[in-house]
Amino acid sequence: MDFVPTHDLFRLSILAKGININPEAYIDNVSIKESKNLIYNGDMEAQEKWANWSTPGVNEIVLDEGRNSFVTHVISGAGRTAGILQDKMEVLPGETYELSMDMKVGANFAMPMLNITKSLLYNKLADFENAAANLTTAEYGEWAHYSRTFTMPINYDPAKNVFRLSILAKAQAGNTPEFWVDNISIMKVL
Repeated sequence: MDFVPTHDLFRLSILAKGININPEAYIDNVSIKESKNLIYNGDMEAQEKWANWSTPGVNEIVLDEGRNSFVTHVISGAGRTAGILQDKMEVLPGETYELSMDMKVGANFAMPMLNITKSLLYNKLADFENAAANLTTAEYGEWAHYSRTFTMPINYDPAKNVFRLSILAKAQAGNTPEFWVDNISIMKVL
């Protein structure tokens, strides 16, 4: 069972239910493990900004819309792309992680991608597992949760490569899409 506590203090209860008057239950090897979020400022609470990925003329601002979240407005025009990215995360070869976030798409789609690139200057618009998804929310303007599990390649070498999370929105002709993201995390699956 995986869960993320919403507070520093929490209570874990395991209930046993039986048909008989005196049911018995035996529990063994119960443990609680904490996994560290590898994303810095995934809750958008800190003043430090994510790196921008943007077409010139794109507004990228942090707003408080009932909670701190990041919004990207993509200027109108086919092929215009904007978004945010974060790199230098400490991921290990062969380990499995979960990417999780809340998102809201104003129009068209948003696309989270996990990249392994040659250097910080090399921008590769391709997901290393070919699992990038064009995400939309069922109702524009409504928050939705997205998550994905991925395993780092066994030959990944952090001394030679950069692991990067990019979250992009792409404009189509005649549209000015926007997307919102909050509560972004990448955590090792224990």
